[in-house]
Amino acid sequence: MTKDSKTIKIIFVTLTLLSLLSCASTKFDGSAVLSGRVSDPQGNPVPNYHLSNGFGSEAISNENGVFFIRNVKAASYEINGYGRLWQSFKCKYDFFDRKTLLCIEVEPLENILDEIEPCLEKRNFSQAKKILSKSKKSNEEEPLYICMENLISYCEKNSEKNQKRFYESLEKVQKKEKEDKKI
Repeated sequence: MTKDSKTIKIIFVTLTLLSLLSCASTKFDGSAVLSGRVSDPQGNPVPNYHLSNGFGSEAISNENGVFFIRNVKAASYEINGYGRLWQSFKCKYDFFDRKTLLCIEVEPLENILDEIEPCLEKRNFSQAKKILSKSKKSNEEEPLYICMENLISYCEKNSEKNQKRFYESLEKVQKKEKEDKKI
């Protein structure tokens, strides 16, 4: 190894150590801003997604999916989120480092059917209701959500009344999809 290559190696190791030290934990006193991004499974931003740390601090993601929850003290939190036509989100999060970004991936509400369907096949209606109820906030008036509620009811109790409700709500979903395609 030549003298120049040793010097380059030493400089590289020194720079690596310095960069690691600068990324070391930055525990803090007082409060800071918890920031991050909400995206769908393909990495596309999810705007207007509501987030809360459970202690009164809230935020709504912007058009790029970015959010800022201000005045957050160093602690462990349960982060909750919801958004229109998106599944709800909940996770435990340790916020002890100012430099941490929270990346949240959420599923479209329509994907919840993939979780509910196996429950319906096994006739586990209480589990299907539980899965759906997690996304009730901001979705309970949505035709798709109502249709899924009616589907569970119809599968649970096969009556003319439940069948009619399900098919009426399905028609509303299809009508809404056609309207959305025109826009």
